[in-house]
Amino acid sequence: MTVKSKDSITSKGDLTVGALVSECSHVRFLPETGIEAALSAMGQKGERVGGVIDTSGKCLGIVTRAGLLGQLVVDQSLKTGHHGKPAAECGLSVADAMICNPAFLPSELGIADALAIMGEYGAQAMPVLSEGGKLVGIAELRALTQARRMERDAGMNEESAAEFLANMIYRDALGPRGHPRVK
Repeated sequence: MTVKSKDSITSKGDLTVGALVSECSHVRFLPETGIEAALSAMGQKGERVGGVIDTSGKCLGIVTRAGLLGQLVVDQSLKTGHHGKPAAECGLSVADAMICNPAFLPSELGIADALAIMGEYGAQAMPVLSEGGKLVGIAELRALTQARRMERDAGMNEESAAEFLANMIYRDALGPRGHPRVK
């Protein structure tokens, strides 16, 4: 994945995707984490997507609840001898359901640019990585959309106040039927 230009990287003071996701605590797993343990952790936090990292924090991939559940169903229905056994006994781990080397968002990217990239990929969630490839968090489309809407609303409120004042001055300059007042 490539970022179109340095201009799309926000300046200081603007909200970045890295700042947004670092405020949230996302689930992270080592590749050897069992599927049932990962599903349990995701369920407790209410997360649909989690990051898979190595011991240094570098992102190896992502997992989704649907992918983990799908791996359990496929494994238990296709492999003989696994029917009815817990996944822990089957040796299934997060690595079995992981999406390796996913497209990612640089942590210093602005919200609008992050939304554009996610739209380009048709992604509901993408990992956010620091320059060293470490997982900062997971950006979810709904959270980014909400943050963008709040940014836009804040801008509109400022414009609306100026617009309101200009309209009040203009209306005061007009007479009762919309014609300029004559003094």
